[in-house]
Amino acid sequence: MKNIFLCLFICLISFSCKPSPEKVKGVIPQETFTHILKDIHLTDGAMSRSQINRPYRKMKDITIYDTIFEKHGYTREDFQHTVTVYSSFTPEFEKVYKNVISLLNQDLEKVIKQKDSIEAVNYKTVNNLWRSQKNYTISMDTLDKIDDLSKKIQVKSVGKYYVEADYTFYSKDQCKNPSVNLQAFYKDSLKKEIITASEEFKLKKKSNETHQLFTFEIKDTLTTHFYVNLLKHKLKDSTSIKHFEIKNIFVYADKKNKKINKKKPKTSKVKNKTTIDKTRLLNKTKK
Repeated sequence: MKNIFLCLFICLISFSCKPSPEKVKGVIPQETFTHILKDIHLTDGAMSRSQINRPYRKMKDITIYDTIFEKHGYTREDFQHTVTVYSSFTPEFEKVYKNVISLLNQDLEKVIKQKDSIEAVNYKTVNNLWRSQKNYTISMDTLDKIDDLSKKIQVKSVGKYYVEADYTFYSKDQCKNPSVNLQAFYKDSLKKEIITASEEFKLKKKSNETHQLFTFEIKDTLTTHFYVNLLKHKLKDSTSIKHFEIKNIFVYADKKNKKINKKKPKTSKVKNKTTIDKTRLLNKTKK
């Protein structure tokens, strides 16, 4: 009985004294090993999807993998030795692979965000409703251009519209309470503009370039147009200085907006009464 307990005690000591894989000579540090495995998985994914590289898959172990090892400062032999050592440390190897999956997921999230960002830029560029110039610099010698900051936009759908631009207010600017003003209308039978929606958004008055985005919602299907005033402001007097810059102007509708159906209802053509009477008489004569 004593011998059994002695054997168990020796086994426990041997397991507790077992070194971690990183302490074994020639093993690649765990963090670097994790990044090498991540790069290998990315390479395998790229190679499996590539039509061009199919004839060269047999060569990839020699060329591409060696490039990965060299990138991290190790050789193929170092990598194979590390894999062999980690194979006898199952919990540690599982931990490494959890970190590999985590890194791959982080890369995937970055790619998705980049793709979404590119698609968003493409969409608002192609569908930009602001047809005028995209950059304005207003100072005392360009006051005659101040009216260009207000534009009429045609409405083809109900839902959300976005107005965005980069604003810079220079130190000498004396505009008070600057804001973006948006108003939607339709014209009645007398061609008088009737307001359907109105919003005013305060601008952040900063000396450094600041990107500002505003959401304007149109719900009334009668709406035909809206006005965008990129800078509504107050001045002390006529001598007050205006000095600001507005760049990268975009006005666009949300993708989910519903189109307004403005087609006129079809009217059925009614025959002339005299024509109907003549037809009846002819029918009677034939009988």
